[in-house]
Order: sequence, then C-alpha cells, then structure tokens
Amino acid sequence: MKRFDDIVRSERYFTATLLPALLFHDEFRGLEEFIKLVNERACTERGADGEPLRRSQPDASLPSDLSNCEIITEFHIARDLKAAGLRLEEAEEDTRDAPDLVVLFGNEMIACEGKCFSKNVEEASLRKQLRSQQRQLSHLFEIENYRRIDTYLHVAIIPSKVDLCYDADCVLSWKDIHNLALAVLGAEHYITKRFANLVDALDRRGDPNLLNYDGRLDFDMMCSRASGDSGIQVGVGGGESALRAMSGDEIKRRYWKWRNPESNKGTVIRSNWIDAPRWLEIIRGKGLLQSS
Repeated sequence: MKRFDDIVRSERYFTATLLPALLFHDEFRGLEEFIKLVNERACTERGADGEPLRRSQPDASLPSDLSNCEIITEFHIARDLKAAGLRLEEAEEDTRDAPDLVVLFGNEMIACEGKCFSKNVEEASLRKQLRSQQRQLSHLFEIENYRRIDTYLHVAIIPSKVDLCYDADCVLSWKDIHNLALAVLGAEHYITKRFANLVDALDRRGDPNLLNYDGRLDFDMMCSRASGDSGIQVGVGGGESALRAMSGDEIKRRYWKWRNPESNKGTVIRSNWIDAPRWLEIIRGKGLLQSS
C-alpha cells in the first residue's frame, strides 16, 4: 500500500513535526544526542551581536538536567516579543525568516534552519536568510527576567552537501538526522522511516548542479530514439496532461528533451518526464505516428 506521508514535500513536516518528536523521545534523550552532534560539528559560536566566534575545541558538555529546556518551532521572534510586551523599540521588524527550530537549555541556544526540497540550496540565498535570523536572535539576549543566554549555535540542515560556507556555525545533512534517529529510535520507528524516505527522495532527486537531460531532438528523431530505447524518458512540462493538450503542429514543431534516468543524476520533477513507451503511445493516439 502506498503512503501519503511518502510524498510530503513540506519542509515543516520534517523540521517542525518529525525533528522535534525525535528530540522529545525518552525524556529528551533525542535532544541530548542532537546537542552532542551539533557540538561535535560546530566550528564557531555566536554571542548577542551574531558574529561568529572561533571555538577552541568541541564542547561535549551538557547540562545535568534537560527537563527545563525549551523547544520552539517557527519562532517569529520580533512578532512574539511584541505580543508579549517585551519587544524593544529598536528591534528589527518581524520577517518571514523565522528559525525552523530553536532549542534553549541552560544558558545556551541552538537555532536551526532546514532545507529539503528547495530547487537549489544556494549559498548566497541561505546566507542572507541566516543573517536575518541572527538579527532576530540577538533580541533574545536583551530580555530581562527570562532565561539568560550566553552563546548560541546556528545550524543549517541541508539536503546533502556540507562543504559550503552558509554563515552557519554547524552544517548538517538530512542523512545526519536520519543516522541520529537510527541511534535513538531504531530502524523500525515511524520517525526513522520517514527520515529514511526523505533521504531516499533527496538521493533520487539528483544533483541540482548537473544538467538534467541528455539531449534535444526534433520530433522525427525523438520518435526514432524513443522507439529504439524504451529505457529513456521524454521531457514534457506539465506531464501527460500537457502532452495530450498539445496540438499536432505544436508537437511536430518543438524540440524534445530526453534523458536516461539510470545514468543522468540531474535534478528533475518526475511528473515532467514520461517514459518513452508511454510518450509514443500518446503520440500514436493523436494520429501522429503510424501503428507498428
């Protein structure tokens, strides 16, 4: 039986539903392991001004009691401070750049931004978003009678590549989160399976930096190619419904992209690629190809 939660593409499902549930597990044992992972990977930390400070060595220490921790998803800091009557006059206006997850424990904080199915996790774009969040996070250092925050770690959780500088203190992949779920929950837990499915989906999606097609052919050449190689796919924006809606003249005029899904690792929207036999079947049904 196919599952609806296998096709969910909302980042909030992973950052605001599954990840917090992993952290809550077993009296915050998931949180404890997450903090250890972030501390091991973080190269810098930040104070109230949001500027990165070099860490002399990984900090593996944990507060003795995590029961007083705070775990907040989609924390719109300026908005919520204002609603509570705590916002400073000079505070930056509320933005849409709310951290996906904020964890406070002891006098420390971890703020996370996750990216799953963005077409491309561009360094400049994510850097701008993180900088906006850092300006928001700085206001939490100024609030009296609330938890005192000494330093925080800004974490980016991205599909795969972790070798770029995103102006984050720690960069994790969703594979790292899946491995964390394996260690804390085991392979058969619902959350672990959902993260495993996410990692598989990201792997199938391919590399956004690679060309996602192998060639472009006119109609006659595309028919010949599709007839001779049933393993290829033909690109049609909008998929089968768009192809059926095209006029015969339009189909014959255009150049068609094709790809071999076994060897081409570029990023694709799967619904926009039709298997060659099915493409030929639709073309034949429109009277544009003689039946064999």
